[in-house]
Amino acid sequence: MNWTIVNNGAEKLCADWGLTQFTRKLKTQGTDEMGFKADGTLCDAAPLFAIYSTLTLWRDRTVNSDGTFSGGTIWFNGLVTQVPRAGAPDAESMAYKVSGPWWYLEKRVFQQPYQNVFLGYSTPNDPTSDAIFAPGITTHLFLNQGVSGSALTKINNGQQIIEALNWALKPFTDANAAPPFQIGRITPTVDVPIDEVRDITCAQVIQKMLRWSPEAVTWFDYTTTPPTFNCIRRSDMIALNLDISPT
Repeated sequence: MNWTIVNNGAEKLCADWGLTQFTRKLKTQGTDEMGFKADGTLCDAAPLFAIYSTLTLWRDRTVNSDGTFSGGTIWFNGLVTQVPRAGAPDAESMAYKVSGPWWYLEKRVFQQPYQNVFLGYSTPNDPTSDAIFAPGITTHLFLNQGVSGSALTKINNGQQIIEALNWALKPFTDANAAPPFQIGRITPTVDVPIDEVRDITCAQVIQKMLRWSPEAVTWFDYTTTPPTFNCIRRSDMIALNLDISPT
């Protein structure tokens, strides 16, 4: 079984990168994490992988005769978010923390479009001058309320989750850049009350919506490119039978 890492267009066997002690932690409604170490690396050396660079871990890769790789399955994909360093008289090392795509949902504040948003005063910082209003976006939110043209519509918690996901992806679609994840199945459909909130992240929007669907779980499918976000109720899942008899 060959495990490889791809970073900045370069792919090598994990052993050739000098990496060991791989771990992966998957969370529902939270950031998946992968960690590994580069034992023997000087703690003041430049890291192998730059902070906020994308890293992909493959498993079951085939090493071709020309040194390239093929086949296999992606096991994790994310951003390098931490590079802890350790130094002692007899050993030095550098560790890496790679965060899954939920990281983007935690960093992006959700906004909604409004027909009239207060943009300031005609004379800056003078509240006695005329107030300026125009269409725009704001972090003052009314969750579970959508906009269709100039009309307001009611949306369910699954539709609100999709809006939060699309907002997190908007910087990438606007820049015509490769997105860090794609949207898969979203099955909650609870008609929940309109909720007025301010200044919350896309991740917090999803978490608020799933309070109404406690049987639903979220996860990223890392076998796709980019990883696919899913949010599925237990009743919509496929039953899986496992043989736990002694072998």
